[in-house]
Amino acid sequence: MPTLTAMAPLTRLSESGPTSALVNLMLSAPAEEPFIVMVTTSDLTAKSGIDYVPMAEPVTFLPGDIYKQVEVAIIDDPEDEPVDEMFQLTLGDVIPLGDNPLPPVVVALPFLHFTIEDNDHTLSTDAADVKAGEPVLVNINQRFDSQDTVGTYVRITGGTARLGVDIAPPRRTGFLRAGKTEQTLGFETFEGMSEEDRTVVFEVGGNAPGTVTVEPETLRVTIRVEPSEFEPAMLQYGPGTGYIYYAGDLVMERPFPPQNFDIEMRVHMGGSRFTLRQQGTSLTFARVCRNDVDASTAMASIQGMSVEDMREAGEELWRAAYQVDGVPFTYVVAGDPAEKLVGYATSNYSTDGMAHEQYFTYIVTPVAPEDPEMAQVPRLPPERDPVVPPTAARDAVARAIADDMGLSADALTPYLTTSLGSGTNSVKVALWLGPDGQLVQPGRDDLDPCDPGYGEMVPAVSRVIYTVHTFEDRFIVQSKTQDIETGRYERAYMEDLDTASNALDEAVTRAHEGLSPDISAPTD
Repeated sequence: MPTLTAMAPLTRLSESGPTSALVNLMLSAPAEEPFIVMVTTSDLTAKSGIDYVPMAEPVTFLPGDIYKQVEVAIIDDPEDEPVDEMFQLTLGDVIPLGDNPLPPVVVALPFLHFTIEDNDHTLSTDAADVKAGEPVLVNINQRFDSQDTVGTYVRITGGTARLGVDIAPPRRTGFLRAGKTEQTLGFETFEGMSEEDRTVVFEVGGNAPGTVTVEPETLRVTIRVEPSEFEPAMLQYGPGTGYIYYAGDLVMERPFPPQNFDIEMRVHMGGSRFTLRQQGTSLTFARVCRNDVDASTAMASIQGMSVEDMREAGEELWRAAYQVDGVPFTYVVAGDPAEKLVGYATSNYSTDGMAHEQYFTYIVTPVAPEDPEMAQVPRLPPERDPVVPPTAARDAVARAIADDMGLSADALTPYLTTSLGSGTNSVKVALWLGPDGQLVQPGRDDLDPCDPGYGEMVPAVSRVIYTVHTFEDRFIVQSKTQDIETGRYERAYMEDLDTASNALDEAVTRAHEGLSPDISAPTD
């Protein structure tokens, strides 16, 4: 008597495809009498109508037939499932159609198992607020491991943070391969570029053959600008002179003796403001352009002080305004807040027909706090100086690119940033390029307030990095160009050890020419 067997070349189906399989119903010999066999499917771990298409199909064999085919199919549902699921195909009872009431065949293998491979993915995301200068870390976690590779991306879609100024790059991508369910994509933030908190809105997504669900798809992060602490300082207010005029005639002149006050000072992030505080009252100074300030009248009215004294204090100029009982005061100082500020305070107002003018010396000096325990703390030996002096590496790079810029090496120096590589064996010198390949300032605090673009930093789109190494008594320089948006290195040049140069300038120049970056003069 012939035997009936169910066979399928494919019993493992995937929601990514193939999603169906043919089942061969094979007789060991041609049928001699007609019969019907019922083919049905049933649940194991998979659910009928949810995970696979249910089947209850009668299959008819006529005399001479040796095989028939049926098709099973699975359903591509969006549900992320932890393990593969299974269902069963069953050959039921044989029903004879001829005169013989006995079954004309014997069912040899009545069961066939099918496996469904899931292709759906659920990703959970999170990111924490950070302090400026720390990286923003976007964490992506996959609920269940998968045989598929999931492509992930995080991109900046909004917020007050400025690309290339406060944060970079605008997009990061990654992959979650089989066996990996966790991933972190990082974004660099920059310290000192902003004086107030900035926000960033991220969109997180994924790509895979099935359905990728991201929860949540949008993340909002704050880049905190933590103000520096107030430090003690000394204020020398005066000497000064007050004048009272009536109908244009001087009717009174009164000198004011100098006074010293203990105050506090805090320099704001970004380097464009500082605040003085005395007994709860604050006065904030902002950098101004020297061309906008005429100090000659004030200097002529204050004994013992001149415009030259202010110039000697420093090139940076600061101004503040304040009112006391309706009386306006203007303060102008020059110098570095970390060292000393020299300037004046003026007040000009009228009351009861009288014109009042006052001019005072205004000198602020930071006071280093005394710590009696410092003398008891053993001092660590100074760190070893780097093999390559950072200033020498910076100056060599400036000289190498000066011809391309059409500027002097000294004029290019403010556009270069210098840092030590690993240990003290290398020095990195970087320059930032704008959209058209022109050099842009690495930090807003390096700009002059007289510059029309002061406070409006041009976002960089790429940067060129020169890394100076030493090999015995010779120099090796590596140069590379990095795209800020992707973080990828686009071009690179590395000197051969056999051709290392004895001269730093020669090594840097060769690295620069080997890279041939498209750079142009800085914009105005």
